[in-house]
Amino acid sequence: MGYKPVYDYRADQLGRQGGTQGAILVEGRWYCPSMPEPLITATIDLHAERIDRETWVRLIAARRGYRLMPKQNADDEGYQRMMCPADAGKAQCSIKQHTMGRGIHLPLIDPEPSPVGPLKVCR
Repeated sequence: MGYKPVYDYRADQLGRQGGTQGAILVEGRWYCPSMPEPLITATIDLHAERIDRETWVRLIAARRGYRLMPKQNADDEGYQRMMCPADAGKAQCSIKQHTMGRGIHLPLIDPEPSPVGPLKVCR
């Protein structure tokens, strides 16, 4: 029937799972490399009882501003091009000056300076 089972992540699969081209994979979604650490570790902190459930819900909701957005549907091999959250209108980033000044309701992404320039995901 085409259904695929979906399971919860194990405790050792929470938080940062990997990355590519500077983008980070956190609990199954791709995010901006400048996402604050408390947002990355929110579920780990909930399970370790360092934060309460209300704080966890707030932190998970705050991740939205850092989420990479799809540019197109996945191709036949499963590859999908993604867009920076600042270009998608979900954040403001100092690398992309045209995204600045969109309002205080959007997160301000402040990438770490690098002598070789911005990460590929930020270009």
